Amino acid sequence: MRAQAVAWEPFTDPELRLAQSGDLGLVIAWDRNAVAKALRGAGIESDRLQMWPELLMREPLRDGLRLVEGVEGYEAECWTNGRLLSSRWWPALPDAADWQGFVRSLGALGAKAEQSAAQPPAALRLPLRAYPWVSVKSLSDMVGGASGGEILGWRVVLLICIAVSAAIAHQLWSARERAEALSSELRSLQSSSAETIAARDKAMQLAAESQQLAAVMGGVQNLELMQQVVQILPKDVLIREYDFETGRLRLGLDIPATLARSSLIQLLQDGGWLRDVREVKASASSGNTVLEMRVEGLFAPQLSAAAAASAPAAAASPLNVSQEPPKRGLDGQR
Repeated sequence: MRAQAVAWEPFTDPELRLAQSGDLGLVIAWDRNAVAKALRGAGIESDRLQMWPELLMREPLRDGLRLVEGVEGYEAECWTNGRLLSSRWWPALPDAADWQGFVRSLGALGAKAEQSAAQPPAALRLPLRAYPWVSVKSLSDMVGGASGGEILGWRVVLLICIAVSAAIAHQLWSARERAEALSSELRSLQSSSAETIAARDKAMQLAAESQQLAAVMGGVQNLELMQQVVQILPKDVLIREYDFETGRLRLGLDIPATLARSSLIQLLQDGGWLRDVREVKASASSGNTVLEMRVEGLFAPQLSAAAAASAPAAAASPLNVSQEPPKRGLDGQR
């Protein structure tokens, strides 16, 4: 309400009085310079006076409209539930048009009284009260002072802020102490477990090296497989093709007519490392017999008694055995 009163500015230098009744506010303004000039002309010092608007010094009306004759001019008033809703001042007695304009300005309240108030009522001369019928404040009162209730309210708000701040400060201090305790405990654990951490790092390094070694040794060694095949085959068998890849072995052989293929297959399977030996279609470059088989296991087992008995007791392999895998068309004789 104060902000609206300041923005109103009905005069160049207005004097304002503000009053509040329930949820309604009342702002009264007059020309400060004009009043001060009139008082000086009458020889009255304005600083020693407490000035009240004439409107607030008359006895209030409960409900309805009335026309009041003031010290100067006439004033129309609209009241409801003992509160002044609207007023209008004329320097002379208003006519019917003036009165109807005031009634229409009241909106819904004026619409009820418009039919019965075509003419202004008789003007009333009312005595003045000793004090205003509502509490009145100037702008300086509203800026410079506060009521006891307002002061108490601000004190309560201040106490609440202090209590909340103290609680937050206590929580922050407790959190800081917990953080320092945890940091100290962590440093102690790090110091006591340094040897354990070092041992763990060493074990992890050894495990990585073991995995690398297992990856290298995890497959069948081609040279060892070749030596096993040469040891099993009879000496009069010629190897024309040797192809080993991903657990499968293919042999292209020239075998004498006196050696039965079933006996040769039985010899390879009795070695214990080769399984599912079968004959496949041969080509001219692969010898008169081509065998395919599955290599089972990573290392060569001991030869069975049958395979050891059929193999020569001491015979050097005529194959050129090396670390590199043999190529297709490898010729050799045992």
